[in-house]
Amino acid sequence: MTFTATVLLFAVLLAAVAAGWYLGFRQGSLRRRLEEARNIRSYLKQVTRESETPGDTSLTAVARALAFDAENFEAHLSLGALFRRRGELGRATELHERLRGMPGITGEQADHADFELGRDYFAAGMLDRAELQFQGLVDRQSQFAQQALRQLARIYELERDWHSALTVAERLAAVEPSVSASAAHYCCELAEKELGAGEAVVARRLLRRALDFDAACVRARLDLIELEMLGGGVDSAIAELRDLLQNNPGIAPLARDVLARWLARLPVPAGQPSPSPEALIAAAMPESEPPHAGGQYVCAQCGFHARSVVWMCPGCHGWGTLRPSAARPHEPARNP
Repeated sequence: MTFTATVLLFAVLLAAVAAGWYLGFRQGSLRRRLEEARNIRSYLKQVTRESETPGDTSLTAVARALAFDAENFEAHLSLGALFRRRGELGRATELHERLRGMPGITGEQADHADFELGRDYFAAGMLDRAELQFQGLVDRQSQFAQQALRQLARIYELERDWHSALTVAERLAAVEPSVSASAAHYCCELAEKELGAGEAVVARRLLRRALDFDAACVRARLDLIELEMLGGGVDSAIAELRDLLQNNPGIAPLARDVLARWLARLPVPAGQPSPSPEALIAAAMPESEPPHAGGQYVCAQCGFHARSVVWMCPGCHGWGTLRPSAARPHEPARNP
């Protein structure tokens, strides 16, 4: 073998070794990158599940290390949710907008990005834009339509748009029976508005509809008792109150506070004393101890305390969840 042939053979062998080393390096590097991506996705799932909020340095490092491709779509969603939790709504919104146009994602994934974008707008107080996002998911019958309807109901509650809230609740009640309690309170809100405008007939119709949604709605029954009193039917009001308190004896303090508010609006003929809520409850339940005025109320769901009657809990936004507590009237209200 000539010298030239020997050099050529050596060069070929060297190139083969180099190519093998390079391919092995690439494969090892790829394995490392895949392992890093799996670790990042696992980390994001863990902190999201445990409701942790990592520091800015950790999130920035994750955002830089995570490839922006369809394989990491769920991880980017988790990252956006963490940005929103930290109050970095600009970063969350920007990321979710980019995810909507990510190449290679499915229609369901695009809808998921739209839903998260709606949540970003809601958290930022941009209710009009959030409404458009959620309504779009409902209109195209997305897999996220049911969740979007829940978000729309919350938006309409904040805006006190009870007609729209009721329309949404009617759609949800077909698949979520628990929503019926909220629908009953929406009817009560509308009824009280009509009653304030002097439309007693319309108000009564709405209250009956509230009881169709939730036969156990105490608020609707108390509102109907008020209608009886305003119409001069004190005896029938006492009969209704008796039935209500016999089936719900624990709400006597609530009935007392609600009745006191209504009686203040009741016209009283000249020369006649104004009826007291204690007298009405005593007439309905003569054997019971009169409830004290100015008691406290506690939410059965989140423990929020209030000094007066509120039908929607300010803490968890549950309807009809506050109950009279055992606290004495002079004890200060507290919240978790």
